[in-house]
Amino acid sequence: MPMADPARSGSIQSDFGDVVVPSLPDVPGMIKPSEARYLYWLASTCHSGRGSIVELGSFLGKSALHLAAGLRAGGRGGTLHCFDRFRWDEEHAAKVDLGLPFGADYRAYFEANLRGVCDDVRAHACELGELEWRDGPVEILFVDAPKKLRELLVVFDVFAPHLEPDTAWLVFQDFAHAPSYAVPLSIAGLAERVELAHVVAGGSTATFRLRAPLPRGDDARRALDFRTWSPERIVAALDGLAERIDVLDVRRKLLAGVPFALWDRGARDAAVRRARALEFDDDLQRHWERMAGGKTFERYEGVFLARGFARPALPRRGGTDAVRRWVRRVFGG
Repeated sequence: MPMADPARSGSIQSDFGDVVVPSLPDVPGMIKPSEARYLYWLASTCHSGRGSIVELGSFLGKSALHLAAGLRAGGRGGTLHCFDRFRWDEEHAAKVDLGLPFGADYRAYFEANLRGVCDDVRAHACELGELEWRDGPVEILFVDAPKKLRELLVVFDVFAPHLEPDTAWLVFQDFAHAPSYAVPLSIAGLAERVELAHVVAGGSTATFRLRAPLPRGDDARRALDFRTWSPERIVAALDGLAERIDVLDVRRKLLAGVPFALWDRGARDAAVRRARALEFDDDLQRHWERMAGGKTFERYEGVFLARGFARPALPRRGGTDAVRRWVRRVFGG
């Protein structure tokens, strides 16, 4: 893996397999091993200490743990600020059993997982609409939880004044996650302001170097509101981004978002055609199988049917409770 000055080299597209991460607690999380290595490398190598590291969406701290360890290893000072609702819900419980009731504050678990790794970590509990920033320049902005256009616009409004061109790194964990197509389309809207810097093989993360100030308010909405774009422009934007991705698995994941974007735009026939033309590897096939078993299927039924996935079956056993669980999983209720 090239280890040139990250501020001056071209895009690095790698699984960061040469990065040696120190022994850290085993914390549940959604990031892949390559993404964990990357976050450690990013914080230890690319953070100069001129600004803070901000994480939006922390869960129990797996990504924060690697950012914090990298911050400590880099030795250049600075603070990691982690923002999350920190309210336990059914989606969390499906990933790990902490024995918490829904709605419970789980920030103490997050803080316990980070304890002893780095002293300069601050956990902030808030809803996205309550997000604010008053702590000076932000050098690395790691965007995980915000995935929809309205959420990304809030993030840009809050942090744009604190992100300095040629200094700030914008990291999007769901850049190549198909249902989160709003993320790459937003990047397409910022094409003249950002430059592709890093792509993480085996994951869905991509990082961009800020080259010009981010727009805010009405300017941001005019630049980023892809809901006003034609289906042809949406396809061209995502295909154009994919052409810059050398890592095959990430490119496939990114292109898998095209039919979802077209479906939501109302171009249903085009969405079906693109879905049928997608190239899947085993990892992407398994990911779509998991999505087809949940509420994503109901929103994009035609896309999944075009790929040969069947509607999730209603459970025959288990009584009323099992049916209720199935309804919550499929319909999100």
